[in-house]
Amino acid sequence: MLASGVAGAAGLALLGGSAYAAGLLKLYEPPRLSRADVVGVWQDGAGGTLELAADGRATAHRLRDSVHGRCEGTGAWSLENTAPRGQELNLAGACATDWSIGGTPERPTLSFYVGDPDSGQRHTLRRSGEG
Repeated sequence: MLASGVAGAAGLALLGGSAYAAGLLKLYEPPRLSRADVVGVWQDGAGGTLELAADGRATAHRLRDSVHGRCEGTGAWSLENTAPRGQELNLAGACATDWSIGGTPERPTLSFYVGDPDSGQRHTLRRSGEG
């Protein structure tokens, strides 16, 4: 029984490796966004919003952050490329937090870990209207 389980796992690994090598499967890569891509209102689904203006201003309303719980206020935002393939939105001023950019190019998300990253809990924002 153990031998058949090991053989099955090895076969699955070989099949997955072959599909990846053939280009049928791809590793996830977060979208690369331009400044214009992030301008607008982002919502957390619980009443919190983050408005990012084209001139770099940011306004938060009932936004959850990693330090204060919920916060309000204004600040500034910027995009930063992170190694090796990622990108972050840095929020300075009120509600200062570094947001990881994820999702897809069509439906990007902004998120940060809540507490210990090993917990897997993330607070996520989606662009307004993209529920």
